[in-house]
Amino acid sequence: MINPTTIAETIQHQIDREPFSGTVFVQENWQTIFAKGYGLANRTENIPNTAQTRFGIASGCKIFAAVAICQLVEQGLISFETRLADCLDIAFPNFDPNVTVHQLSDFRANFAGLTKSKNQNDNSYPTPR
Repeated sequence: MINPTTIAETIQHQIDREPFSGTVFVQENWQTIFAKGYGLANRTENIPNTAQTRFGIASGCKIFAAVAICQLVEQGLISFETRLADCLDIAFPNFDPNVTVHQLSDFRANFAGLTKSKNQNDNSYPTPR
């Protein structure tokens, strides 16, 4: 089993060499071994990072998602024409059920409405063409 103290000491040693602001989360066999935030989540308001801090990663994960999708297609587990609704066993009541893996991976699934404020009434999410 991984020693949480060793993880903390290793991270602290690195932070002493070069400052780090973020969260470290380590699991082994689906058990959380270590979870801790370092640095500040908001420098202006001096709010520290915690293990629960959410980070805005914007487009930084697109390449990882694309590679994972292509691997699933290559393995024959899905196709680019597979509907998202057929991949997940959870309801997406505001999404068009015909959105495909291709549209999602090509970032044409038109999820822009997800960022709308609660004051807006437009709940339509048309399928891209």
